[in-house]
Amino acid sequence: MNAEELLGEPVTSKSEDSVYALAPEPALRVPPPAKVRPASLPPVADRAERACSSCGAMLEAGDRLCVRCGTMAESGRVLATKQARALASQRGQRRAAQIDEARQRVRAVVVPAVLFAAGVSLFLALHGTIKGMSSEESLLLLAAFAAGKGLLCGVIYLCCCALWIGLNAGVGITILRMLAVTALATGVAAGFWGSLAPITLGTVVAGLAMVWLMEEDFDDMWLAAGLSYGLPSAVLMFVPLW
Repeated sequence: MNAEELLGEPVTSKSEDSVYALAPEPALRVPPPAKVRPASLPPVADRAERACSSCGAMLEAGDRLCVRCGTMAESGRVLATKQARALASQRGQRRAAQIDEARQRVRAVVVPAVLFAAGVSLFLALHGTIKGMSSEESLLLLAAFAAGKGLLCGVIYLCCCALWIGLNAGVGITILRMLAVTALATGVAAGFWGSLAPITLGTVVAGLAMVWLMEEDFDDMWLAAGLSYGLPSAVLMFVPLW
């Protein structure tokens, strides 16, 4: 059926408008919104800077590998990179240095203590006990005497260090070493106690021990041994302990 049959009259522009007016409006088809896939975000732990679990270097957001030591951020596995090998070598050197430093500290304390005990024991063995005292009491008195003499010798040696030798260790370690030197030299010379003969022998022993413990030159130590040990020994040699 055309427009003329529908309207019963010739089709004009006005009648065409009427025909279109009678026609139902087509439904408006709106296309569905396109599905927008959100960008994949890294885990929360990767969106902020964090420190490497191995070397402590800061990792930027999204880093999976520490370029400094070769450690994987997630698994902690270490890759064999040049920087990782260099870092391992540095760690080994630092560990060796720490072990050497610990040994030096032990040597600085243990060796003088052992020499001090050996000197006091040698003094007691060569000269005997003090009259009216037991061996234990004599040992304690000798230890106190050796400590007092060692402190005096240590103060004189510190003066020598201030004048020309120089101090290559702390004051406490130096005093501890002088206690050991004095006890050992006095113990060796104990068999001649009460005369001037052991002064030379004790000074020689003190000089050798000072060269070893103080790690200084022979010339400086011989002069320091004469001043710090020989002079006090000449005065204290005649102290009537027995």
